[in-house]
Amino acid sequence: MTSHCDDELTSIAREIATRQLYIENQTNLIEVLERDGHDVLEQRKNLAKERSGLATQIARQFQLLETRCKRANVARYGCDEMTERRKLERIDVDEVAYISGDGASLRCRVVNMSEQGASIELPSKQYMNSTFKLMLEKDRIIRSCRLVWSSGNQIGVAFEEL
Repeated sequence: MTSHCDDELTSIAREIATRQLYIENQTNLIEVLERDGHDVLEQRKNLAKERSGLATQIARQFQLLETRCKRANVARYGCDEMTERRKLERIDVDEVAYISGDGASLRCRVVNMSEQGASIELPSKQYMNSTFKLMLEKDRIIRSCRLVWSSGNQIGVAFEEL
């Protein structure tokens, strides 16, 4: 037995595939017409509308997939959010800190932390080594860190045992 969400996902996936093929064919046709010297302004306007419609359908598909994932989490974990995997609660700290590694240092901000790890905000999105040192400006304690996750200019680290 399929759910309404699954049926709609199947339907929208077909519509997206059909629309993508149509857009591809129209793009090719416009290129040929343009090469032959035809005015293609109206066709380009229509193509832009089709692309906008495609973007709307893809956004709807993502919404449906997100709904499906949330339902799966409820069924599997009994909650609609990701299950918290941290063993210790993080405390909001909002403190200036420095990351060092490979002979360079970077000023950052520790958003929250526990005895086992921290969430850190970097000045911009950038590559981070998998291991580095972290020192809070306030306590000057140097902690060995292992990168656990990154998203945009935020990273999560686990403190390594010394």
